[in-house]
Amino acid sequence: MANLIIKSSSNDLVIQGSDASPAITVGATGTTTFAENATMSGTLGVTGTATLADAVITKNDAFVAKFSSSGWTTYGGGVLLPFNDVSGNNFNNSSCFSTTSSKYTAPVGGSYMFWFTIYTGNSDVNNGFKFIKNDAALGMGADDFTFDEIGNQDRSHTGSLVLILATNDTIHMETSTPSDVHKSISMWGGCRIR
Repeated sequence: MANLIIKSSSNDLVIQGSDASPAITVGATGTTTFAENATMSGTLGVTGTATLADAVITKNDAFVAKFSSSGWTTYGGGVLLPFNDVSGNNFNNSSCFSTTSSKYTAPVGGSYMFWFTIYTGNSDVNNGFKFIKNDAALGMGADDFTFDEIGNQDRSHTGSLVLILATNDTIHMETSTPSDVHKSISMWGGCRIR
């Protein structure tokens, strides 16, 4: 086991390795700095965001959003669905989902899963919804969920998608064809899975 030296320097607490270089510095303002090649093990409890060199560890990045109003609304094709309510049983535990833009912004690169449940039908015979990444269709076929109705029966339609996002990529929901949506029982959500 290497020698560990703890000392106070200019109101900072400095933990040094055996070579006398700072391994961990805890500043007077609460900022903690780790050496470039620091190795840690165990559990790191994070409230908010912790930054380790180029890596960012954030608390759970997940949300479920619904519409803030209720009733049937008809949207044209290619229209952003304005999910803007994360209250009640819905949530936005990392502030990565914007109720203003109705878009989720990835805080870090990684694997993400998104889903939707939209109650649709009313008087339409087909309805369609898709995931949009960075304001462009994904172009992979699986992002477009178009449903043909049987008669005028209302239905709940669901879809899900797992994809890789880079830091600051955005995802939102749009109609892919003119569609009727019952706002009070429609929602979408997502989370970072890795």
